[in-house]
Amino acid sequence: MSTVFKDLLKPLARELKKDIEQYGLVSQLPLSHSYQLLSAALCTVSNEFATKNNIPYVINPLHSVYGNDTKFQIAPVISRTVELLGLTELQANVVASFVVERLERARLSVDYVRLISDEAYQPMVKATIERHRQKYYQMSPFYPETASGAIAKNIFPEPDLSINTLLKMISKSKLARELIESIKQNRCRLWYYPPSSVEEASISYHNAANLSDKRKQAELGVGFVFVSFEIEFENVRGRPELGTHHYYSVKSPLLTIREDANWLLNNIVSKTLRVGNAYFMHKEDELWPKGFNSLTKVRYNSDTEQIEIEPT
Repeated sequence: MSTVFKDLLKPLARELKKDIEQYGLVSQLPLSHSYQLLSAALCTVSNEFATKNNIPYVINPLHSVYGNDTKFQIAPVISRTVELLGLTELQANVVASFVVERLERARLSVDYVRLISDEAYQPMVKATIERHRQKYYQMSPFYPETASGAIAKNIFPEPDLSINTLLKMISKSKLARELIESIKQNRCRLWYYPPSSVEEASISYHNAANLSDKRKQAELGVGFVFVSFEIEFENVRGRPELGTHHYYSVKSPLLTIREDANWLLNNIVSKTLRVGNAYFMHKEDELWPKGFNSLTKVRYNSDTEQIEIEPT
């Protein structure tokens, strides 16, 4: 069972139970039903399926990242409410509003990028989730605001987010020149699925679509970033007690697709990650419990002109 499930979904289910009971639609809502309603909005088939298969969630950060707002499907919540509670569709709409409000407050959504890119998830699990999502997204008369929603609605194909495919795509792009130079200097590593609280790496789970214009477009992160050590500082702001701190360069690939086209590398977003003991910095042991050097190392093969995972 995932940390997010234990630490976030449990209190969220209790709060939702209280909301619905206080409104008076039902006198006693079983906590298991509360979990099922949350799962319906998240399109994870059922609470049991999501728990058994450790479906990944992401807590969307407070800082603004285009496309990372949580978006939920109302139809499955209404359907599940009618089924579980025996309410009318009109009453079920009220329950659905409580469900969506709680999830939006918690800034919780399924980490779609990880679900389709992480090989830890079996193809059967991915296919089951996708069939469930397609059922409701294709019923909806509205355009989705996320790339994953546009894929579920069959507007765009699902991209190949396997690491080898992505590294080949990045290697061929002119956008990767600075990245390749960093890799050649033997100081670049891959950071898979960084915490959503790290703004500098949040592009890794970026998930956005703009379908209202004449030319439809979607953007998607790839589930990892490139991180390279840049510089070390001491005596931060004249306070030696804060110790040494480090600056890292974070480079985040971003894919895009337009109507009647294929997924391609659109950008490599560069940010500076400050790591140290000062209050405004990230703590290294929290980012990388086993240290920066524990991250996957990459190299540039000059013969094939490809970025590769360095064998361990």
